Amino acid sequence: MIKWADNTYQMAYANKKAAGVIAISSYLANYYKKNGRLTVTIPSLSPFDYSLMEPNLICNDRKVITYAGLPFRKGQEIKNCNNLKDRIDKTIKLFYHAKQNSCEFIFNIYGFTKEEYLIVLPEQKKYIDELNDSIFFHGYKSNEEVTASILNSDYSIFIRDVNRDTSAGFPTKFSESISLGTPVITTRTSDLANYLVEGLNGFFLDFDDEIAQQQLNKILSNDSSSVLKMKKYCIENNPLYYMHFIDVMRTFLKELER
Repeated sequence: MIKWADNTYQMAYANKKAAGVIAISSYLANYYKKNGRLTVTIPSLSPFDYSLMEPNLICNDRKVITYAGLPFRKGQEIKNCNNLKDRIDKTIKLFYHAKQNSCEFIFNIYGFTKEEYLIVLPEQKKYIDELNDSIFFHGYKSNEEVTASILNSDYSIFIRDVNRDTSAGFPTKFSESISLGTPVITTRTSDLANYLVEGLNGFFLDFDDEIAQQQLNKILSNDSSSVLKMKKYCIENNPLYYMHFIDVMRTFLKELER
């Protein structure tokens, strides 16, 4: 309730009193434009020039995919999965079916343990049991360890539904992964279509489960050379490096001075 009241006050009242608004998405920018505010859209950015570092070019025997996050409140069973920020339930089902189709992979999960997950979503036990040695829950780990796992992965993944929250925000998971040279598998939410280049720095999954399954199977069948090309592209063409937005921000600030 406190969080709701704080967000409501900030979004619906306080921000509308500002001369200008730095919005994280075009959804929010358009919202404040309708209220007469000057806006600029700046997504979650990377503060580092990773083009100066070498991407991890290790060829994994099995595709390694990493998810990092906590999309639910621990210790409380969820009845409606539509309330999940990240649809980790759909993600696990997709990997379950991928394994049934003989795909070889390792799916790493950071942020919660297997036991914590099954308290929240006990009906997922059958999928996890079948995935067996293809899924690993690492629990809560330091940022350094999670970053290292993403860096050493072939892909990172997060699946989200389209709703007000996912439209108004911008996933830091995407900018962090791209900055580390790891392509992203995700759904078409927020302004991601402006930054994800299909087949070069990531892949979009369809919201239809059957289509998404076919897409994931194809992604997991990509050879090592294709993955390495994508990792190099992520490093050399990071669309979310903060220096790319200096001119946009300069123009915004000058307009505020008028």
